[in-house]
Amino acid sequence: MKKKNLLIIMLVLMVLSIETYKTYMHILKKEVYMNETSSEVKVSNVMNEIIVAKLEDKKEEKESENLENTVKHENKVITTTKKEENIKTIENPSSEIKKQETPITPMVSTIETPVVSELEKIRKDTRSLGTFGRLYLPSVNLNVALYKTEISTGNEVQKIVDNKDSAAYFSVYTHKIIADHSHQSFHKIEDIPVGEKAYIKKNDSEVMVYKLVQRFEGINAGSDLTDLNGKSIFDEKENLIMYTCYKISEYENHVIITIWNLESNS
Repeated sequence: MKKKNLLIIMLVLMVLSIETYKTYMHILKKEVYMNETSSEVKVSNVMNEIIVAKLEDKKEEKESENLENTVKHENKVITTTKKEENIKTIENPSSEIKKQETPITPMVSTIETPVVSELEKIRKDTRSLGTFGRLYLPSVNLNVALYKTEISTGNEVQKIVDNKDSAAYFSVYTHKIIADHSHQSFHKIEDIPVGEKAYIKKNDSEVMVYKLVQRFEGINAGSDLTDLNGKSIFDEKENLIMYTCYKISEYENHVIITIWNLESNS
């Protein structure tokens, strides 16, 4: 009886041992599985992190590449624009200058009036001539009829110069003399600049042209004309002499003397 009970107990223990072993093995397998699963999960997480990191790296590389491409494209556009501007500038280099230029006013054609020379004016002048002709002094706007006389002193000259629009024309030796009163505008000869012209239109239509070479104050000595030092003007070479009274209120016989050289006659 005791042996039987003992055997039963042993069997029960064996069964319990087997079940315990099975349970233990099952638990062990489960833990191993859990560990393996955990490891796989860890590995998977690590792989995911690696993959994500690589993806992020690729994304950054892509973004960097895109940025570089964008910069290159912008640089290319800028370069192209500059080239186009340069080409435009080369093709039309004066465009900017033209913008700043003042618009050109269209030229209006005009008919210019021909310049009429003094000689032509004198030829066409219709005023009356004296017995010798007419004297013209354009620089002082003076003209007067010339009346020829052979007497250089006396009443004949006086009669001629006393008349209006009348000046005496006579000869002394080889010199031609023209005289008139200062109060009849002949005082203007003192204002004629040296180098100006005088014209004598003769009755035969010939015009003689003279040039003023000297102008000075002198003395009318009756039969002679001198400078203030007493030198006779007739000592000079042949020329035309015009004179008139000067400083009448101060001196009785002072005159203004002008000496002219013949330039041409036609």
